[in-house]
Amino acid sequence: YVSYYSDSVLDKHLQDPNFDFCFRLPFDLPNAYELILKKWRPLFLCIFAWDTWPNLVKSCHESSVDVYLASATLSESSSRLKGLSLLLTKKTFS
Repeated sequence: YVSYYSDSVLDKHLQDPNFDFCFRLPFDLPNAYELILKKWRPLFLCIFAWDTWPNLVKSCHESSVDVYLASATLSESSSRLKGLSLLLTKKTFS
């Protein structure tokens, strides 16, 4: 299955014959993923972006779903390395 959130994902990107099913993720809010994780019971989650999705990662952890982060980059000037974002980013990556 392939999930996405960003409007930058075009319909043509979702037409890959290797995808069995594609769906849009909800906002990253607490408990937003319970139904998805219970229904689909994924073995793992692989995030292919710089988004950190702290509530999704937490929900996967609580559901014993392994999480992998690929293609993630944070430049030294990234706002995710400052203030409240730093706390969320650090917690997500630890």
